[in-house]
Amino acid sequence: MAKESGQVSVIKAVFDNGGRTADRYTVISVYKIHEDYLGTPNDYYLGLFMSENAGQPNGVCMTAQLHESYADMEDNPLGMEMDFEQLPENVQRAFWNWWETDIKDDYVAEEVECEDR
Repeated sequence: MAKESGQVSVIKAVFDNGGRTADRYTVISVYKIHEDYLGTPNDYYLGLFMSENAGQPNGVCMTAQLHESYADMEDNPLGMEMDFEQLPENVQRAFWNWWETDIKDDYVAEEVECEDR
């Protein structure tokens, strides 16, 4: 499973904490939100915290708001950086399902809006 949706790369970074927590994997997308749910200005990337069984009823698959500094931290609390293709297939599928159903349309609309300015 590729890191792209169409011709656009949608993955900023992927991390594996080695199983220290139930949400072992973190996938940070390129989709940025500019204010939180309370309307407070911020610059966070949306992503997912996921377990190895992310798509199962007993799995973990939670939306995350992550500051861009997480992608560049030394001794990153999210774990070691890895390639998206190294994730278990069901974790990749959970990410693509989230992207296609919850994020893609908003991301594309925001990109078009920015190009029109």
